[in-house]
Amino acid sequence: MYDLTQNRPAPLVPRELRFTVRERMGPDGVIEPLDEESLATVISALQEADVEAIAVCLLFSFMHPVPAGELAAQAEEFHGAHEQRYGFRIEGEEIELVNLRLVASLGIDRPRLRELSASGELAVRPRRANLGGDWVAVDVVDRQSLGFGSTVEGPAIVEFSEATCLVRTGWTGSVDEAGTLILRRT
Repeated sequence: MYDLTQNRPAPLVPRELRFTVRERMGPDGVIEPLDEESLATVISALQEADVEAIAVCLLFSFMHPVPAGELAAQAEEFHGAHEQRYGFRIEGEEIELVNLRLVASLGIDRPRLRELSASGELAVRPRRANLGGDWVAVDVVDRQSLGFGSTVEGPAIVEFSEATCLVRTGWTGSVDEAGTLILRRT
């Protein structure tokens, strides 16, 4: 399950200042050469954004080192743009990696979701709940005790690890083969 309440740290570089330039390497070398047009577009965007530093990330460069001349030419182009904008160069300074992003995808078949059958008796305890202004006795059912084909008659409360579901009077909940609690009016 995902923790939707997790506090994530703010990214070091905002999304609008992260760019990708296409080039694709395979086990035997270049599959798709560096897209110099997109590189020029990125450099222009960086100039317009008034950035003071850039980070260049070469994924899997340890497997296929980039010729020093290519990287040096790109760095020179940035230093030239920096000098044009700010009036000075910062040559000799290391280029710092600020952010690394990898997007990978693989076409696979979707896994089939299967809910196991209930392994024993339902874990039920009684409780009073205020439903529509009236206090009534309800069953509180632990979701983990339910399995494929299990049913819950309302009024009842089903307690999930991450949520609570109210099954009102006149409704029935049943667990389908994917593990979803389906509510139906009876």
